[in-house]
Amino acid sequence: MTTAENIESYLEQFGVSYTRQSEEIWITGVRTEVSNFQIFIRLTEDWVFLFVNPLVVAPKNNPNLARFYFHALRYNQDMNLAKLGLDSDGDLFLIVEFPNENFAFSHFQDAMNALAYHASTIYLDLLLLGHRPEVVRGRYDTELAQTSNGQVTPPEDTESSDVLIAGRRLKITQDEDGQPRVELEDDDEEETPPAQE
Repeated sequence: MTTAENIESYLEQFGVSYTRQSEEIWITGVRTEVSNFQIFIRLTEDWVFLFVNPLVVAPKNNPNLARFYFHALRYNQDMNLAKLGLDSDGDLFLIVEFPNENFAFSHFQDAMNALAYHASTIYLDLLLLGHRPEVVRGRYDTELAQTSNGQVTPPEDTESSDVLIAGRRLKITQDEDGQPRVELEDDDEEETPPAQE
């Protein structure tokens, strides 16, 4: 079981300064050629989370948010160890999660290095796609352009390419405005209602 003392020892071994914000949260950072990134470390009973939040502040007045989110999702597919997510403010964060049990310095080092590498690799692309989309050609724009009219649209046949998350089928639909919408199928949609007596 990883303790607070272990986390502080790992921070010292890694050679970074840090601040302990609470019993379970530390703040440190990494400096890259692209930017400096503040890293939060959160220790829970079962998990150790290392994350940059925000990596990119939620875009405002972006006429093509689908393009921004398409790139974020594609980066998720291509990245190892670290993943992007959305917080409650709509900001993109970058996170690495490890089980608390047997969490060693080598895991900590891998997590810090993954955050620094991926943040410095994807930050400018996502920042510009979110806030100045007219000045950047995104890494996945060619792939996005191959969809109809450059918009993300649901596939024609979703039955043949079911994706299951926690045992629930992922559905891609369209809202009233024709924008793609991703939902998990409710458990009760597949169940047959009980017979009436």
